[in-house]
Amino acid sequence: MQENPKTALNLFFQAREAFALLLSQKVVFEDTWYKHVMFRSALCYYKIGDMKKCDAIFSEIRTIDDKSNNATLTVPILYMHGLVYQKLKQYQKAIATFKEYLSYNPEDEEVKHRIRVLSEKPGE
Repeated sequence: MQENPKTALNLFFQAREAFALLLSQKVVFEDTWYKHVMFRSALCYYKIGDMKKCDAIFSEIRTIDDKSNNATLTVPILYMHGLVYQKLKQYQKAIATFKEYLSYNPEDEEVKHRIRVLSEKPGE
């Protein structure tokens, strides 16, 4: 994935189609597997600069993550989604997402600094 995010995205779409087929046949998966696949695809979109698609995927993942209450994946998802909102200049959403991130990782000074800087930006 690191070398060629476009190839990774193509593989992701193939995997997603296979996943949808299996779901249609009532095969049950743990949410964690799907979240990992989606997280990787969001990272690919981030790497190629497509923040709108990245935002859409992170929004979907966060809905799934909220149901499963899996903090291991929640922390990087929140951090990355905050960065995406920041790049999209949706500063209030970025601040809210970073504050949610801090509820899991309250000692992260870099994120606290981001919130301070974003708080000084004009509204969305």
